[in-house]
Amino acid sequence: MNKKNIKIFHGPVNIAGKGGYLSEYQRRNGYISDFVVWNENKFFGNHDLCLHINKYPKFISIWILFFWFIISLLKYNIFHFYYGVSLIPFNLDLPLLKLFRKKVVMTYCGSDIRLMEIDRLRNPYWNILNDSNNVDNLKNDKKKKIKIRWHAIWIDKFTASRELYDYVKFIIPGKKIINDLWLNFPQIKYNGYQKNKIPVIVHAPSDEIFKGTKYIEKALKELEYEGYEFEYVKLENKNQDIVEKNIKKSDIVIDQLLIGSFGNLSLEGLANGKIVITFLSDIIKESYFPDIPIINANIDNIKDVIKDLLDNCDKWTN
Repeated sequence: MNKKNIKIFHGPVNIAGKGGYLSEYQRRNGYISDFVVWNENKFFGNHDLCLHINKYPKFISIWILFFWFIISLLKYNIFHFYYGVSLIPFNLDLPLLKLFRKKVVMTYCGSDIRLMEIDRLRNPYWNILNDSNNVDNLKNDKKKKIKIRWHAIWIDKFTASRELYDYVKFIIPGKKIINDLWLNFPQIKYNGYQKNKIPVIVHAPSDEIFKGTKYIEKALKELEYEGYEFEYVKLENKNQDIVEKNIKKSDIVIDQLLIGSFGNLSLEGLANGKIVITFLSDIIKESYFPDIPIINANIDNIKDVIKDLLDNCDKWTN
């Protein structure tokens, strides 16, 4: 099939800019590809079109969604969805897409598929997440599994990152899972390692409970009380440009202490030559990325890890 005859839809949610980066890459390679979202992402604005569903009354937003579904059905022949979400609530559009012989791909991104019944066997801090008011909770596992089984009936291929495959394989047939992933990350210009006279520590929590922010800040307050000198920059509700600028000016980037994996913040920190701290579970560290240059820390030792870095900042190098 000619590239011009392949029309690809990405959306309808923006998770860490994934759909935008992939859509842009496909356009550069001659495909017709659009990234359309329901609502804007406060961190990433790399969509091609936003419907601003949250600005309308519910009954109007429903009509907008159905109207856009009809337009998309007529325009695109490949649909790439993210975070378990498709064009119509409750994924009711999936059978219709297959009825019209559309190809459908789903990329799972984290909490949309993370099952606590699996995490409690491998993450010593699973109970902290389970007790919090977020979607990663044992009581939500049943709903997630029902949703994933529904996806497995209608969706052609599934992708996920790192340890998320363990949740995918728990329910979805192996032949539908794409195991070999590549990452089209935006190009970052590395200007060499630059150390500040007073160390700058950056933390950018999209969700403070999820990222373990209170444990990070407790450790920093104790170190400050003990006489350690540093600057702490907490980036909340900041767009990606502001986050990137602060990462470039930092010395240490702290991602999260509870999930057991690393996210875009860690990757951006590494790409900019910064010291990156995050909690890596055994399955991530040993099975997936044994050589990744991230300092592994958790809520029990985060203070000691930061203290050791501050005591030895004269040895920092890239």
